[in-house]
Amino acid sequence: MTESKESRNSSILYSKPIKACIFDVDGTVLDTLPLYGKANSLTMGIEYPPEFQPNVNGCNDYDEANIIINHFKLNMKPEYFIKTRIQHLSELLPLSPLVPGIEPIIRQLYKMGFPMAVATSSHRDTYNSKISKHKELFSLFGENIVCGNEIKEGKPSPEIFLTALEHINNSQKKINPNFENLKPENVLVFEDAAFGAKAATDGGFPSVILKASEGET
Repeated sequence: MTESKESRNSSILYSKPIKACIFDVDGTVLDTLPLYGKANSLTMGIEYPPEFQPNVNGCNDYDEANIIINHFKLNMKPEYFIKTRIQHLSELLPLSPLVPGIEPIIRQLYKMGFPMAVATSSHRDTYNSKISKHKELFSLFGENIVCGNEIKEGKPSPEIFLTALEHINNSQKKINPNFENLKPENVLVFEDAAFGAKAATDGGFPSVILKASEGET
């Protein structure tokens, strides 16, 4: 029997209702990857190839430092790499631009009443630095912010997304004590990295990978 077009379309739709959203930051909301690449080059003393970036997208600072040091056979410890890179990033990250097209998505979801959270592998201080030009936009997430130094395991562990979901549930209960906790299956994760998408999947969250193309997301 030939499958109808309608049945084919319905088979690819996600069956669970989406009631909240969680956003990664680097490469998803803020176009920071070129800035990290520049800081890596300054720290390494050699040109950091952009094509290597997918190998570390979504990693916490320590894991990323280890991967880079081992791959490029650098004569330095992860602690030195991180400390030196932070010095360079302190000058670069306040210049972080938004990923083209992401702002209307966030504002529309907020307008529609979706609870939202941020789940970033960055340290809290680094996060505050990179959002400094966009505080009003990030205020739409309220206090639902989870940073890499506030969890035990970074991506691809789902811990950061599960913690962000806890923030969403707790913030909603402050508004409505009768609010029923959302499950991961009801929370859509916005990501740009394979590590992040795997973390979402392993935690039971549906996810979309955003890719900037020709000035829009």
